[in-house]
Amino acid sequence: MATAEPRPRTAPRQLDSWKAIAAYLNRDIRTVQRWEREEGLPVHRHPHKQRDTVFASTAEIDTWTADRQITQPKAAPRPWGRRLSLAGLVGLLLAGGIWLGVVSQAPRPRSDLKAIPLTTYPGIEAWPSLSPDGTQVAFAWKREDRQDFDLYIKVIGSDRALQLTKTEDWDAAPAWSPDGREIAFIRSFVGGGNALYTVSPLGGRERLLTEIEGRGFAYWWPSPTDLGGQLSWSPDGKWLAYPGIWLLSPATGEKRRVSPPAAPGLSDGFPAISPDGRRLAFVRSRAGNVGDVYAVALSGGEPKRLTNCLCAIFGLAWTASGREIVFSADSGGESSLWRVPADGGTPVSLHAIGKPASLPSIARQGRQLVFSRSWADSNIWRVDAPAGAAAKPPVKWIASTKSDAAPRFSPDGSQVAFTSNRSGSWQVWVCDRDGSDASQLTSFAGGAGLASWSPDGKSLAFNAAVHGNSDIYVTSSNGGPARQLTIDDSVEAAPAWSQDGRWVYFWSNRSGRAEVWKIPAAGGSPVQVTRNGGHRSMESPGGSFVFYHKSPTLYDAWKIPVGGGEETLVLSNLRSRWTVAKNGLWYFDQAKDGRWLLEFFDFATGRKTPVVAVPGVPRLGQSPTVSPDGTTILYEQLDIREGDLMLVEDFR
Repeated sequence: MATAEPRPRTAPRQLDSWKAIAAYLNRDIRTVQRWEREEGLPVHRHPHKQRDTVFASTAEIDTWTADRQITQPKAAPRPWGRRLSLAGLVGLLLAGGIWLGVVSQAPRPRSDLKAIPLTTYPGIEAWPSLSPDGTQVAFAWKREDRQDFDLYIKVIGSDRALQLTKTEDWDAAPAWSPDGREIAFIRSFVGGGNALYTVSPLGGRERLLTEIEGRGFAYWWPSPTDLGGQLSWSPDGKWLAYPGIWLLSPATGEKRRVSPPAAPGLSDGFPAISPDGRRLAFVRSRAGNVGDVYAVALSGGEPKRLTNCLCAIFGLAWTASGREIVFSADSGGESSLWRVPADGGTPVSLHAIGKPASLPSIARQGRQLVFSRSWADSNIWRVDAPAGAAAKPPVKWIASTKSDAAPRFSPDGSQVAFTSNRSGSWQVWVCDRDGSDASQLTSFAGGAGLASWSPDGKSLAFNAAVHGNSDIYVTSSNGGPARQLTIDDSVEAAPAWSQDGRWVYFWSNRSGRAEVWKIPAAGGSPVQVTRNGGHRSMESPGGSFVFYHKSPTLYDAWKIPVGGGEETLVLSNLRSRWTVAKNGLWYFDQAKDGRWLLEFFDFATGRKTPVVAVPGVPRLGQSPTVSPDGTTILYEQLDIREGDLMLVEDFR
């Protein structure tokens, strides 16, 4: 491949046309345009002007030219051959931490990358999207004084943000069109449902493109289960990709789906079309929202798996050259950015950027990367609700500067097991009923959580990702070695003991979708419990029924007899996970004034009773827990949730 000759460094000046840029590089215009499209030649567009009105800086071009000469491969990499030992191969595979990808020439890590704050507004700024020329960023902002996300745009280098949308619904996932004239986004309606819209970067009237399936993250907030929210335009502007994976023509309304998963229980999200418009990268997830990065031809075909991490992934983006993909993954309690060759290989951590890091966006021209850095502090709160008396206001009970979650009372009510990342990764902890004397029970490298007490209080079952996928383990409640209970390659999680202590329930996707299973507590073969979908489960206090959710995204309460039989819908339209008490269900719902209420559903009367308003936002994805005497409820509450946008300059 030809390379441009280095030019003597002079005072920087601006080149105001393709002709001037081509003359400066001593190449024809078509070659220079190809370099911009395929190799990241830094060419900028004048915002809001005619599509091909471009400019470039001679200083940026000189830097690009010098770097391009350094990074051009001088020879093809040598094949691994048969001389590579097994030990050497294992070492190479493990070089990327938990990532066991296809062996290929890995990208070189850079230690000089530095992330600086791009926004520091009060509230949550997320879903950044860089303009094609890298001079502006569109993003979603949930202000402190509002319940919803709206779209904003700001010029990099300026602190002022221009508001583009303002409704009671939630707007997110903006994506600039290639010509910079439109921004596509997802609108999630508070009452349920989603739609795709476009709006001008100057604001003004919005254009509805199409409605899309799903209730949307506005319905599930603050525990969104719609994790694939990302849009991507093809370079020619003819197609807009959205989760599914679907391609939509904004001009004609034509739709077509690209390589839908053949197996049940899989979902595709976070689409990103390559800079040359030939390929589409996306995340294929299984139940539990763990998955990998794939790529497929835009015209369809068999997708190629690029990573082998089986982890939670939060967004991806192609580099400007199209040679690599940058993605965000949770590798033990906190998200971080990684880069992987576009044809697959061993991912390399962008550790210098720091954590947490999600939803990356990379400029098509220039050298900017923007991502979201959000954080939350959840604590465990207590509600005293004596029988026949008014509930007392909630009080903070188990707290730290990190997140504490998923509390579970011991059978005698003297202790509480919970999950926390206060040690640096998510692990199981145990403390006294009053929250004191907390001690760490597990120390798994991949994290552990969602503990369940055995009826005699001597053991705890929990899920942990030791071999890449989640399995069920059992350990003494006093600590010690853990015994692995499930051994399949599928996902097994959220254990719950039977009332007689003989079985441990869990959900698994081993059948192709989430179903409830049970396994002998002493070990043995799993037995399938549900047949029409099942997720987190628990036996009723009397041991007559198994209560469960249908899926990770549907919190409606169902039950089935312990011995098998017909399933029955108990309570529908629930917005939070629930827990089974002796006479009913405890759960959360939102009042019309926006407050969250702890409510009780009475099995005998079929009546829903608001018990107390909580001072913050409960973690809807985690069930509350009730003390054995039924007078105390513990739940997880999000006390701090903030998010800023971070900028990385000179990213290549």
